[in-house]
Amino acid sequence: MSCPGRTEILEVINGVSDAEERIRHVRGCGSCSEVYSEMMAVTEVLSRLRPGKPSGSCLTDEQLIRYATRNIHPELEPVLEAHLAECARCLDEVAAIADAKEADPPEAPESLRRRVLGVPEPRTARIVTKRVTSRRRAERPGFAPWILAAAAAALLVAVFLAIGRDDAPGPEAGRPVPRPEPAKESPKETRFVEEPRKEEPKKETPKEEKLAEERKEQPRREEPRREEPKKKEEVVRQEEPKKPQDPTKVEETRYRKVVLREVKGELFSRREGGAAARVPPSAEVDRGDELSTGARWKAAFSIGEEGRVWLREGTALRIEATEAGDVAVRLDRGEAFFEVRKRTAAFVVRAPHADAIVVGTAFAIRARKTETTLLVADGQVRFKNSKGEVTVEKDQKSVATAAARPTPPARTETAAEVAWTTRGDIAKEKPKDPYIEHVVGANPKLPGLVIASPYSEWEVDSGKIARATGDLLECGLVLGHFHRDKKDRKIWINIDRGTEGKVADDGSVGTAETTKRAQETFAEYLKNVRAAAGVQRQVPMIVSFRDHSETVPGTSEELAVCEVAWTGFDRKTMKQLKALYEELLKEHKPTVPLVLRFDELDEQYECAGRKIKFKFTEGDAKSSGYMGTQHSRRSIAFFFNPSFGDRDEDFAVYAKILARMIEFLYRS
Repeated sequence: MSCPGRTEILEVINGVSDAEERIRHVRGCGSCSEVYSEMMAVTEVLSRLRPGKPSGSCLTDEQLIRYATRNIHPELEPVLEAHLAECARCLDEVAAIADAKEADPPEAPESLRRRVLGVPEPRTARIVTKRVTSRRRAERPGFAPWILAAAAAALLVAVFLAIGRDDAPGPEAGRPVPRPEPAKESPKETRFVEEPRKEEPKKETPKEEKLAEERKEQPRREEPRREEPKKKEEVVRQEEPKKPQDPTKVEETRYRKVVLREVKGELFSRREGGAAARVPPSAEVDRGDELSTGARWKAAFSIGEEGRVWLREGTALRIEATEAGDVAVRLDRGEAFFEVRKRTAAFVVRAPHADAIVVGTAFAIRARKTETTLLVADGQVRFKNSKGEVTVEKDQKSVATAAARPTPPARTETAAEVAWTTRGDIAKEKPKDPYIEHVVGANPKLPGLVIASPYSEWEVDSGKIARATGDLLECGLVLGHFHRDKKDRKIWINIDRGTEGKVADDGSVGTAETTKRAQETFAEYLKNVRAAAGVQRQVPMIVSFRDHSETVPGTSEELAVCEVAWTGFDRKTMKQLKALYEELLKEHKPTVPLVLRFDELDEQYECAGRKIKFKFTEGDAKSSGYMGTQHSRRSIAFFFNPSFGDRDEDFAVYAKILARMIEFLYRS
């Protein structure tokens, strides 16, 4: 039979052909056998080629080879270097390319080499090993073999393209192939790395673009020629602070802070995303900070020289920036009263449904979910929204909603509407008469619990700690105001037991006696206590906070002890309370531990090296005052020493400690 063609011989190699006569001919014929051996060699080389790398975040084979041979676009080089600095896999493969240079390439069969003498051997690409020699390993994945195989495969494929044909090899098949003309040689055809093309470089991924941008900003440390821009950048950075400051930024700084003066009540400030902090009597806050009151407290403050503001419970506002000289206040919720001094620039209050614009007047704004109400106490106020505008005068009010213009001004008793600004510790002037106020308890887990400070102005520390502890427990609260005054009013009423003492001209107080005025005040006090507890008669539990001014007998040194009187509990519970207090001191670690001594448990104790007899037993309060069983089922009173309030940093700590102790007693 005639000799088969190369395609038919390849079918024999691949096992596709089952013609036994053809198989015997290929194996027996000298010419066909030689072609068979050559094609087997090619097949063996191709079988070792590595499959294509799956797509992913790693570099492609082309990128790895281009980097190793420095045959890449200048802008892509830093991107690849950044990736190689983080990817051990790609770095190992680049190292394997370097090994390929040192390895001997696989030899083609001698007969094949004789037939292709005119075809040049593939040149090993120039390998830059500076960045990869340090990462070479004793054993690496099989990368170099496939590189070598690829080179050999490229050679063999070129040979078959040059000399292969589909007809049978003739008698002259074994003769050497004439050497091709030098002009026809092209090294590019035998290199396994392609030269850069003239078309646009391969589109980079977003990650590569980002790395490229970052790399542009940081010169390569390996190449001295790129260090020069770095020096220029350093010079620029050093010179930047010397540039004159932008006058617009100086103007912005002038309007960044707001000065608050004469702060009264419980006012808190909070920056966006931050925690609320109590505002001291005089402070600076940033424009845009939230100024607010809690659900149980009011506050008042002055805004620089602009005027004074009163905030009702649960109110929040922000003072905003205006370079033009205007003052803009944004009322987010609640009710606020403004007393604005006469000025040339406008004072604007922006509420949810309308704005109030004034140049000097007194008015209140009440912001609710569905409407905003303006009440004018003095002067005129422009009240407008996107639907229209009205002018509201003294003792008039107007209501605005999102869907309609403000209502026409209507008559109202503004003084009665804003009477809350004249009561309590936020009053602009001291009230003419003493009064009592209460806050109803809101904690369903502690029903009927009331904390009281009968003399919150005279005994300042007791008033502060009563508010702080009451806020933590959300229980009922009762505060007495101005029932003790040795200087102006010369009044000394014991509002929690129905007695009073006469104040002499020298400020001394006489023996307490029962009087009609004192009994009426005591009845008012009990009424407020029951209202705060939410009951009609006996209050479940009263906690009274008081201050004392006692000194160590025979000295001028203060009695640095807090005495605790109690009724309605048993001795075992009070011992447990005493032990709990010691544990809470260790847990909260106040700056100065407060010494507590308990009635019936510490009838005599030591202080400053002297024996002290327990004094504040509250005997009269137990017999005829608030501690009597007809008024309260259980009661406890804390008498704090004079320096207790000198440590502001301890106030919050002791509020937490006292809250834990009170809750323990309530549940006992």
